[in-house]
Formats: sequence, structure tokens, C-alpha cells
Amino acid sequence: MTAKIPNSPRTHGEPWHEDRRFGIGWPAACVACGLRLALVVAFLAAATGVAYPSDAKLVTMLDRRLDGLWDVALVGPSATDGQTLLGYYRNAVRGVRPGQEPKLVVVAGFRDANGAGMMLYGAGSTEKTYYDIVARIRQARATGGFRMTRLTVIGSNAVLQSVVGDRVARAVPFGRDPTRFEVAGRKCVLLVINFHRLPRSIRPDGTNPTIVIAYIKADAVPGAKAAALIARRIQGMTGQRNVRVDIRSDSWFIEGTFPLWYPFEPDSRIPSLSEYTSRGEILCTGDEKRIRCEPMRFPPR
Repeated sequence: MTAKIPNSPRTHGEPWHEDRRFGIGWPAACVACGLRLALVVAFLAAATGVAYPSDAKLVTMLDRRLDGLWDVALVGPSATDGQTLLGYYRNAVRGVRPGQEPKLVVVAGFRDANGAGMMLYGAGSTEKTYYDIVARIRQARATGGFRMTRLTVIGSNAVLQSVVGDRVARAVPFGRDPTRFEVAGRKCVLLVINFHRLPRSIRPDGTNPTIVIAYIKADAVPGAKAAALIARRIQGMTGQRNVRVDIRSDSWFIEGTFPLWYPFEPDSRIPSLSEYTSRGEILCTGDEKRIRCEPMRFPPR
């Protein structure tokens, strides 16, 4: 498979279950864990050196819910407070009927709309070269003061990630970190996951399934068989068979629906073009029948 970049224009599981440590299910267990959540938020504030307000108004920039997958983005001075995101999550799932709990919830909080735009809409849908995208990243970073917090919940496991400028922090409010896992000997980190449904069905049977797109950082680029197992893990996490799973050994996916950059990486130096192409990448696409994985081949410079 030929890659969409670099210096030529680019074209374009775990099921939810109740936690019985307290004899109750989530989100009630979250309430019982209030002290732990408070400690987690205090840790994030200390790690990033920021005291967060909790009474400011929030604006919802994104609220997408499809087939048990939720993706929410909030903007406002208190949106980067981990306690705000945890409270939003608890309130959102409180009214969900038993058996209809979401499989995956991502709630991202941004200080302002500009920060949200960089992460939610990434490099945009227009054709760009590697150098165009790098220029946009540098321009975005030059403004300084980028601030974001993200809550990812998969089943009864959750992780809070926070970034203020170049300071990053990560904490687990309950369960374990669902974005870190190992498959076929490869240690993986789920960097970004999003999903959508086409405006209309293009299938002969008229169905229009939800499509999941996941970006994975592995300790080494896997072969096709191991990559297929990683893609199957994403199918299990989300409960969706139609997936697109992109895997690299770094956090730089300068393409597709990936944000301008991955903000929760301690070392966020932009790779050179030769570094980007030499590190390798493998793309898997899956549906109800099978999973196909092919290495990305970058055109010569």
C-alpha cells in the first residue's frame, strides 16, 4: 500500500461490565471512589502546575454517539479540570439503561476553541504535503499555552491524560489504563480513536455500519499477522467490526483524521521527513469477513 504522504500531496476488547468491588456497578462505583478521583485530579494539577477552576461555564463542541461509542469535546476554563470531565462522564452514564452502557467514552476538555480545532479536526481534509503540515504544527505551537485534558473510559477502566504547554501527566481514576495493552508480544498504546458513519450506505444490502479509526503506537512496527491481532483487539474494545487501524513505532501520524500532533507525548519533537518515512507503518482494515494488513510504502523523495 502506498502512503498518502510525505512530500507529495496526500489523498485522502473489552465489553462493558459492572465493577463489584463495592457491590455496585458504574457509575455508582465512581461515586464510591470519590476520594480516589479527587487524589487523581490533585495529582494532575500538581504535575502540570495548574490550579483548575470548577465553576466556569462549558461549551460542547462535539457530542457524537453511535453504537455505544461516545466522543465528546468541551471548551471552557474548567474543561481541562479532570474532575469536570469525570463529573460529566458520571452524569452522562447515570441515565443510561442497564444493558445499554457505552463500550467506549472519550471526553476531551480544551481551554479554548483554537486548541479544540487543532485536536478535533487535525490537518484538515484538504490535500497537504509533509512540509505544509509541519508548518501548521509549528505555527500552532508558537502561540504557546496549549492546554488539554482527556478522559478515556473503556468498560470499567479509565485513564486521565493532561497537558499544559510541554508538561504532561497521566493518572488512572478507576480500573486500569485501557489505552495500554500487549498483543502478540507487541506493547501498544492507543493514541487516538474516533468513529463515524457514512452519509449514506454504499453497501448492496443497504446497511451503514459505524466505522472505527484507531491510531496505535507499538514498541516496534508489527508484521501483518500481529497487526491483524491488534486490529481484532480494537474490534473487541469497540464492539464494531468495521475498523481502520494504523500502527507506527512513534506517535506521528501526519495523515487522515489524526490531530495535528499527539499532545500527551513527553518528547514531541517533529521528526524529519527521512525519520518519518524510515520508521515504518502498517495499516489494517477490517470488516465482518476479515482483516487485511499491509505495510505503508512511501514514494521516493
